Amino acid sequence: MVSLIRPGAKLLQVDGPAIETERLRPWRASDIADNTAMLSDPETARFITPDHQPVTSELKGWRNAAVISGHWALHGFGMFAVEERSSARYIGRVGPYYPPEWPGFEVGWGIAKAHRGKGYAVEAARAAIDFVFTNFTVDRIIHCIDPANIASQAVARRLGAVNEGPGKLEGDVVDIWVTTRQRWQHEPS
Repeated sequence: MVSLIRPGAKLLQVDGPAIETERLRPWRASDIADNTAMLSDPETARFITPDHQPVTSELKGWRNAAVISGHWALHGFGMFAVEERSSARYIGRVGPYYPPEWPGFEVGWGIAKAHRGKGYAVEAARAAIDFVFTNFTVDRIIHCIDPANIASQAVARRLGAVNEGPGKLEGDVVDIWVTTRQRWQHEPS
């Protein structure tokens, strides 16, 4: 993307906290195309886009990234980018998310299909949960998981989360998995 900003111009820069693990880092503008590609996969979109449909245009991909970036700008926290360090390429997003009418303070995850099953979601979610319990007064973190999303259920189990049953998320039935501060402090991460 060509920058249209004049040298020396003073614009808002969202410079939130950074968590860096072996594979977790803040977002970059260059992540938008890879995030769009991840969301273009029908299997991924089924579980993490609001309408359960693949993102098929650059504009829709940009809007999705703008929502995540806007969460940072409006609330001071949000999802982090997950990268494959060997290639420095964006492969997913993980972190806290709590928009209006959400069923609770969530730590969610989404990893591109080609990179699932390699521990990225668990590693990043552990760091994000540590971040939340260190910086917020919440005693429970939820993970909204479609009952058909077996892979995300496995991640939740590895995190020590407990399925507390069905809930509603934007009109859809999801299982509400819960990680509590008390259990988190007593289990090795």
